[in-house]
Amino acid sequence: MRRVILAILGTLCVDALAASPYGACAHLPRDEFDQREGILSLMRVAGIGSVRCDLDWAAWEKDNAYPRFAAVLDAAEREGVTVLPILGGSSPRRVLPFEEHQDEFLAAFHPYVADVMRRFGARLPAFEVWNEPNLPGWWNLPNPTNYLAVLKAAHDEIKAANPEALVCLGGVSDVGLGYIRALYELGAAPYFDVVCCHPYTIPLAPEGTLDVKIEKLRALMAEFGDAEKPVWITEVGFPTHKNGVGTVETQVLLSGLRIARPEQRTWRVACASIAPEGKTPPQDFAGELLAVLPQGSTAVCCAPDELREKLAADAFDAVVFPMDGEGYPVAAIGAVTDFVRRGGVLVETGGAPLYFPYLCDAGGNVSEDKTRDPAADRRALRLGFSAWWLDPDLPTRTEVFATPRAQEAGFKPHPAGYGGTRFLTPEFLRPGDEFIPILSGKSKSGREIAAAAVFKFGSDFKGALVVSGMQKGFGPIAHSERQQALYLARSILVALAEGVDKFYAYELRATEADPYYSESHFGIVHRNLAPKPAYSAYATLTDRRPAGSVQTPGPWRDKAKKLYFPQWTRPDGTHSGAIWTTGEPQRLEFEFDTDEVTFMDAFGLPLPLRRTGPKRFLLDISDAPIYFTGAFLLPSGE
Repeated sequence: MRRVILAILGTLCVDALAASPYGACAHLPRDEFDQREGILSLMRVAGIGSVRCDLDWAAWEKDNAYPRFAAVLDAAEREGVTVLPILGGSSPRRVLPFEEHQDEFLAAFHPYVADVMRRFGARLPAFEVWNEPNLPGWWNLPNPTNYLAVLKAAHDEIKAANPEALVCLGGVSDVGLGYIRALYELGAAPYFDVVCCHPYTIPLAPEGTLDVKIEKLRALMAEFGDAEKPVWITEVGFPTHKNGVGTVETQVLLSGLRIARPEQRTWRVACASIAPEGKTPPQDFAGELLAVLPQGSTAVCCAPDELREKLAADAFDAVVFPMDGEGYPVAAIGAVTDFVRRGGVLVETGGAPLYFPYLCDAGGNVSEDKTRDPAADRRALRLGFSAWWLDPDLPTRTEVFATPRAQEAGFKPHPAGYGGTRFLTPEFLRPGDEFIPILSGKSKSGREIAAAAVFKFGSDFKGALVVSGMQKGFGPIAHSERQQALYLARSILVALAEGVDKFYAYELRATEADPYYSESHFGIVHRNLAPKPAYSAYATLTDRRPAGSVQTPGPWRDKAKKLYFPQWTRPDGTHSGAIWTTGEPQRLEFEFDTDEVTFMDAFGLPLPLRRTGPKRFLLDISDAPIYFTGAFLLPSGE
């Protein structure tokens, strides 16, 4: 009888989860536990129907079934928000890494999942089995065979307790096509009901990126006869951290400049921008940089066109590339390379150097230049780079410390060292050039490896490179709060148009622990729960496209993929949709099937009606979605 009751309750829970496609991630049982009531209330008010949160295995064992999670679940149910728990998370150290403790791992994992099901199985409609299993962490290297053993263990325990509960593939980083293909080839399909992925597009717009990733994933699923399974995006977001100079970046910058030119006292610095002025977040990077440079120095931000012009006129001593990501401005790289050849200094401290070549159009939309070979750009600058995926002797992470040469140049090290993940090499240097490590550690075989270094040229090149492979965050530029709001809304609309069943924004609340670190600023509300514009944009979207809406079949973008116009039918039968462009703003005329239509901007403000004729209206189309309600947009409106 208990099994039957659990199955009935499980079916009701699954139905409740399916009712809303809108979710958000929150670390409610962890550091946000004391704010759970406020966070869940904000979700309810915004029409966010599901929260994805941690159900940490280690905490479960330590705290005797994790009373914090029980309190979170109680609070969520009071607000009418369903919970998607992530099974595993922080695992007991005694069973890691998986490769060395597989039997012990599985022997402990089974009772953990079984106990979760016994206590909460009837109240939880779905379970995500781990987070980003295709990344290193809880095992030394990602291995689909190892993950399948964990997935099958979770599946068996979940289905034994509640056959109606959904088993979700652990949200793979990006869309993990190779990893998911390997899982299918291993026969994993029977052990999951939902495919989850994290197709971040940072710093790119969702159009042309997120949609393409989902289409490729769908094609892969169809190849293995699994096309009917739902796809959930369990993480996507856009951080709003400062484009500034962090602690380790400051030390690399200052010591590197002193090593490159020990006689120079002041510096004329150009902060290279990927986007034109006014199309990026507030340009405070130059001010941040000026605050750490020697007194008497100057620093200005330059878009690519201006940078090329001023470099040709020898207006600068050094160029600093964006410090919080692995992208670089393609439009300026040729001029910068020539600048270094003539004697200038390039500072690149964003992680893997010159890794993603980015362009920016006049509308401020950043895109990756698929025709560009970043390895060739690195080689042209004589900048050698390697990492664990290129050299098996390199660790995924190792402690690195300031070298004596760096400390002589004024580097003020942290006594605990730093975690290095990307490394630099002198492989392209010529006689007369010098490779001077700033932060160094040891490879697996014990050889010295450099996580930051100065490439000091003394051959036909006369300048220098100051380079750090220390990762600071995601993406080459931070997003303004307005851009975060618009990219999030457009990501959700694109995902739903592509048939994605659920979308979880990463994340609801920003920790704001470090102003320069992206991970601290993904939240759509601030640390104190004050809303950002993205919260308003999300709430507007759920209001205009409420849970239970049905996507309208047919085209939802023009052939050029510049104008977007997805439509849907609301639960009350009302036709609705949204319109925006990734191109230049323009005033366009649209025809609908009725005059009874209203318009609202991306943040919930009504827009005036501007009729040009029966059922025809003028709209100022931009990168901000305009919602229309009460009518169907006719094909001629494309």
